[in-house]
Amino acid sequence: FTTIIAEYYKAWNTLDLQNPAKYYDKDPSVVFYDIAPLKYKGWNEYQAGVKKLLADFSTFKLIPGNDLKVTRRGRVAWTTLTFHISGKQKNGTGMELDCRHTAIWENKREAGSSCMSMSPHQFLRLPGSNLEGCDSCAFLFEDFEDSE
Repeated sequence: FTTIIAEYYKAWNTLDLQNPAKYYDKDPSVVFYDIAPLKYKGWNEYQAGVKKLLADFSTFKLIPGNDLKVTRRGRVAWTTLTFHISGKQKNGTGMELDCRHTAIWENKREAGSSCMSMSPHQFLRLPGSNLEGCDSCAFLFEDFEDSE
């Protein structure tokens, strides 16, 4: 899982949505939850919304922490780690947020294919508030049986 997580964050840090797209299910009925807006239906809507959000930034980086924990139960695993968002909006406003990322992974591999779904839940502590809560859902196609 260490490699999968590193590749997932690296893909998002390119700011080219074609890179993280490979990790997401393209089924138009899948619902994704994120910061703003809260809910997207299907990858196309999610991709368009994130593209619009990122368009306001001159720099934007997700930095995973070194505290990854993986728990497995049969074909399901969950990962938790902290991460930091560091960015600068085009208007000069900086953004520094510490967050928690929890993802539920299900190995859906069938004979001859490799498929795993990931449902991450990202929680942000907003500066000056005690509010937390940002959920994001994604689907990742990988085999995690022997991954760390």
